[in-house]
Amino acid sequence: MASDLAVLILIPAASHSAASRSKRRGEESSRRLREFLSRQGTQVNCDPSGFKVHVDVKLFSPEDLLVKVSGDFVEVQGKHEEKKKDGSGTMTRQFSRRYRIQGGVDTMVLESAVSPEGILIIFAPMLRWSL
Repeated sequence: MASDLAVLILIPAASHSAASRSKRRGEESSRRLREFLSRQGTQVNCDPSGFKVHVDVKLFSPEDLLVKVSGDFVEVQGKHEEKKKDGSGTMTRQFSRRYRIQGGVDTMVLESAVSPEGILIIFAPMLRWSL
């Protein structure tokens, strides 16, 4: 999947030494780039119907994936191992992501499935309050 990357560099308003400003700009750029890259292929939404996460997992089979609720987060892990064709070793591909679950979501009925297009779909409805 090809994507265009853009790096945003923020220039602080306060006057400090040029080296200090340059270091902060570099750290901020790196942080923003990491955030941008970590969001690629992922959509998170929480609306009145519930909490939804879509993650591109085309490089993994459903057996390679683990989805679990841990506190206020849903954690997604993927790990795929395969032997090299020449038998010289093993290739491993893995990832781990955490998504904060908004209050009012019924995590006891959280469901996940992989679509035919390789998208992991995680859904949990909002809690229903009875009066």
